Amino acid sequence: MTAKRMIMTAAMAAILGFVPSAYGDVSVIDIKCTPRSPWNGLVDVEYTVACDDPNADVYVNPVAYDGDRRLTMFPSSFTGDGATNTVKAGKHSMVWDAAKDLGTFSSANFQLKMYAGKRLARYVVVDLSSGSSSTNYPVRFSHVGPDLSDDTCRTTELWLRLVPPGEFWMGSPADEFGRDSFEDLHHVTFTKPFYIGVFEVTMQQWMLVQGGWYNYWGSPSYSSSSEYIYCAPEFSSSTNWSVRPVNQQAFAGGNNEIRGSQYPNATTGFDSDSFFARLRSRAKVSGFDLPTESRWEYACRAGTMTALYNGKNISDTVTSAALAEIAAYYGNRFNDARYSDESVSIGTTPVGSFRPNALGLYDMLGNVWELCRDGFPNDISGLGTEKLIDPPALGGDGSWGKFIRRGGWWKSPARECRAAQRWWSSLTDHNVAVGFRVCAEAEF
Repeated sequence: MTAKRMIMTAAMAAILGFVPSAYGDVSVIDIKCTPRSPWNGLVDVEYTVACDDPNADVYVNPVAYDGDRRLTMFPSSFTGDGATNTVKAGKHSMVWDAAKDLGTFSSANFQLKMYAGKRLARYVVVDLSSGSSSTNYPVRFSHVGPDLSDDTCRTTELWLRLVPPGEFWMGSPADEFGRDSFEDLHHVTFTKPFYIGVFEVTMQQWMLVQGGWYNYWGSPSYSSSSEYIYCAPEFSSSTNWSVRPVNQQAFAGGNNEIRGSQYPNATTGFDSDSFFARLRSRAKVSGFDLPTESRWEYACRAGTMTALYNGKNISDTVTSAALAEIAAYYGNRFNDARYSDESVSIGTTPVGSFRPNALGLYDMLGNVWELCRDGFPNDISGLGTEKLIDPPALGGDGSWGKFIRRGGWWKSPARECRAAQRWWSSLTDHNVAVGFRVCAEAEF
């Protein structure tokens, strides 16, 4: 056995965990992890689900915790009980391909944690097909992700991914290439799970909720795709606009906006005709809103501490081969022309065109900037270095008149498409560069 494998085996022997569910009536107990011997990267996992209702269908969600780095990771290579289906109360077993998910690791304080709940499925799916006149959007649960060969998941359905509780480092280290001074590195802990959109909200999804869009001057335009092409000139008549992300040129105007003409807080104040107010009333899912900035970055990083969520960094401020693997950005969306040359712009890509992160989230970097609930102060202050637990949206949910936007867009150079990159936008802008994805509470 090599020294590397000896380290890995020692770390695996330390895996343990008792993690209560987010719900008082379900918990996972007696977790036992046994690395295969001889070591082949597989770990046998035994666990017991305790539930007040022995006949209830329970969803289980394993996460990995690296205690040395105080970092939660999201392994996905499980087979067996609860991997792709629900389980009942009682004893169960899984097999974890740890080598596939985590590669080599040497943490002396490594744990496998498991969260469970009757309504804690890995995915929540909202059926929008009944359109803007509907009073009810059916909701279903799934432990299996969307089928990208079928555009339904990007058009008539809205898919959200469970993000379990955990810890991460928000911001960027002082030596990260391309960083800004207001990306202070600090530790953040989430004690509750939440859901976030698998994709950026597409034009078709916006249409099905709102019934149309606004043109550049804020006048309603409800008829054909040609109106959207007018709003977003990078599209041609042959473009499949329905699966591309919606942007501020479509939702800037009147009350027909994303949250409303005012600045609502987390639970009140949404204009009744806003996108999120309609989702809340029709889908009966708690807390539909933009993600907070900290939730967005936690979901984006998905267990990484590098500039990009594929575990890599950039080495040039403009182009990056590592970024091109996962994002539509300047380096792969222009025909080798100057960054400022508008004449060669070729537009966004359909959502889900690039590799996802470890949570199965697509386009968290590039394509369009994504709005967050947090306000952005005029002095562009930093994040601070204080350790935070369940941080709320900063700045009173946009009370400074500017909202944080994250992730960069398809005209961004590489430095703007880092997980820690921060900038701002106003909801009254008509910015084709800015879109959003949905977030929701897990307790509903």
